[in-house]
Amino acid sequence: MTTKLSCICPTIGRISLEKVLEIIVPQLKDGDEFIVVGDGSYPETRELVAKYPPAQYIELETGPHGDYGCTALDFAMPQAKGDFIFFIGDDDIPTFGAFETIRDAVEGTAEPHLFAVLHTGRMLLGEFSAGGVTGQQIVFPNIPSKIPKMAIEEKRDWQVSDWVFVNAVNTAWDYKTHVHNDLIATIPIQRYGS
Repeated sequence: MTTKLSCICPTIGRISLEKVLEIIVPQLKDGDEFIVVGDGSYPETRELVAKYPPAQYIELETGPHGDYGCTALDFAMPQAKGDFIFFIGDDDIPTFGAFETIRDAVEGTAEPHLFAVLHTGRMLLGEFSAGGVTGQQIVFPNIPSKIPKMAIEEKRDWQVSDWVFVNAVNTAWDYKTHVHNDLIATIPIQRYGS
């Protein structure tokens, strides 16, 4: 039986989301999900996602939050039906073959897996240190009782929410996270206003 993957993508309506859809949707197999979560009201985004079945669009009921997608991820994770869950940003670039790379690695396991991403010109290779991991690297089993919250209450701490989440996942699974150097995404340099 093939492992089913749920990929969740928080969005604030960026035009780069179409490139993400173009890369991810062809990688989906039966039972996989690509869930786009709107953090605010974006009718154009809903229409865009509808052009890429089986991708699905859901809207935060209380948006916009502006917390880098953390509240959107917390909203979507309980709705995910896959065996494993992972994230991609609406302005990030998943690799062609990311789903197969992940599926091959997680098959037959029940623990989290940490993969590599290319982040602003440097490779994050899954070291458990602040600044050394990002939420887009972690792939974890869909066991709701073990999944921590992504959102952090204090706005001043939002920039470390990825580290807090990845570390909490690792802790919840008794430090049994498997580390891989396989690249699954590129996170481009952020340019404000673009």
